[in-house]
Amino acid sequence: PLDLAAGEATPVAMTAPVING
Repeated sequence: PLDLAAGEATPVAMTAPVING
């Protein structure tokens, strides 16, 4: 949850790929 929420609030370019795989 924190990672997802933070990922959307923070640079998605870095979190989106990580969350997606």
